[in-house]
Amino acid sequence: MYSKSFTNLSRNECVEQSGILYQNSKAKWESAIAISENGTDYGAAISLAIISIEELVKALILYLDGVGFEFRKIKGVSAILNKNHEVRYFIAWGIFAGSFLVEETLRIYNKANSDNKFAEMLRNLNGDSSFINVKYFAFRRLVLLRNHFNYFEKLDVIRQDGFYTDYRNQLKSPLFLTLEDYKSATQGLGKLYLIGISTFESFAHNKNQPQTDLEQRIIKKIKEEHWYEKIEIALSVIRRNKKSPFEALREYLYTNVIQ
Repeated sequence: MYSKSFTNLSRNECVEQSGILYQNSKAKWESAIAISENGTDYGAAISLAIISIEELVKALILYLDGVGFEFRKIKGVSAILNKNHEVRYFIAWGIFAGSFLVEETLRIYNKANSDNKFAEMLRNLNGDSSFINVKYFAFRRLVLLRNHFNYFEKLDVIRQDGFYTDYRNQLKSPLFLTLEDYKSATQGLGKLYLIGISTFESFAHNKNQPQTDLEQRIIKKIKEEHWYEKIEIALSVIRRNKKSPFEALREYLYTNVIQ
């Protein structure tokens, strides 16, 4: 057991170390691009891109705790920082999903402002045709979100397949992966990488500066609404049932929303 780890760094150390994780994330992503352009090892390129996202998730958690949040006090979060790949992927999917929903909302808002026919359709959702059109639009977006959910759930297997040879009915080797495999595997990751990098760069500030007004408001809101406790309960349920967070969410949605 180490006497010093991510879980017991001071706030100033969190801000400082988060910057190093951020730089490592960028380095791994740039290495993935360089290897893919070289065309010699697409498997390694895919795996490095996934590791880049993991490092970015860790960097964001450390930075947020460095400016006043308390995520590391949640029982189970230490595993995210030290070894739990699946929860990192789940957080990454959550960031992607949040950005996706904001993007789609803005797209609808902008289309309504520029397209009178579309705006009229939104104002008359009680009409059968309008409702069907909006329902079809929403369904297509939910399918995309579901597809990305399924993809992020498989990231750990994809990461390992990029590094190791295995035999599952037939020989699987990273050397068999192609440029198309790389593009397909990193399509969603590329968007997430840009979101994470821009988020980190937008909110990161000098460790000697006080908290921003936005940070103060969010920190207060999270405490008032007991989000730390809610996250801890969710993590404990996942550990107790020995399920991945993806399985747990799928089961929750099926039981409480879909049925």
